[in-house]
Amino acid sequence: MEMHQIRYFLAVCQTLNFTRAAEECNVAQPSLTRAIKKLEAELGGELFLRERARTHISELGRTMQPLLAKSYESVLTAKLQAEQYNKVEIAHLRLGVSRSVNAGILMTALKELNAALPELEIHLVRGCADELEKLLEEGAIELAITAKDEPDWSRIDHWPLFSEDFKVAMSAEHPLANQSSIKLKQITKECVVRRTHCEHSAAFNALLRAHNLSIEHSHETANETDHKIMLRNGMGVGMVPNSVAPSGDGIIKLPLEDIEVRRSLVLLAVAGRKYSVPAELLIKLLRSSDWSDYEN
Repeated sequence: MEMHQIRYFLAVCQTLNFTRAAEECNVAQPSLTRAIKKLEAELGGELFLRERARTHISELGRTMQPLLAKSYESVLTAKLQAEQYNKVEIAHLRLGVSRSVNAGILMTALKELNAALPELEIHLVRGCADELEKLLEEGAIELAITAKDEPDWSRIDHWPLFSEDFKVAMSAEHPLANQSSIKLKQITKECVVRRTHCEHSAAFNALLRAHNLSIEHSHETANETDHKIMLRNGMGVGMVPNSVAPSGDGIIKLPLEDIEVRRSLVLLAVAGRKYSVPAELLIKLLRSSDWSDYEN
């Protein structure tokens, strides 16, 4: 049971309307409906009865509403603490974000955090996964989000957020763009725009070697902005995670036909350290977020 499912359930209980509940939760209605259905499957029955344009709470829903409301309130404990926070002192949160992670996927949680703590100053610190782990160890940042499989330092707590596929991205004008999928061997015949800032670049090279393949021609970029510009302007093809380079704006993404490459995004913090109020609230927000739009 995920906290965003409970939040959506409570919103529908209040509005008795799936469309209005989705608007209040700032989420697409299909995502809200999907989350409610998953919650119903876990609880073993319907939570709402739908009669044409009207929605009623079922008996199971009425039973679960106070219990789930109490559970959801406990998740917002950090927000209650924030209201008691010394308003004279401006709170700060230093959040490390891997260069391979699209910061756009964090904005929903960060906007909720900022609404709960209007005086908060958020500092986004970019770096590779190893650099961010070092900054965590030194106390220069409080939290980090990377795509590294396992942290090197044993004192780092890590919570998986979601897992996603890599796809082949290219200009919409690229000769391969009219295909429905791409074979691994086809990539080696194209100019590849490498993401040297990606935690999985070495793993992709190892994958090619395991299939007795190698890249014949390549370019390199050190950040996502440059990588997208190179792809959009027809400089080659690139391997990108689903959440990094959405289709559109001159770029399309195609699945790999003969092999699957995946990564997991993880939230990192130092075990045993006392979290600040903003960090504690952000941890809860991120762990209860609905990541289904990026998972595949």
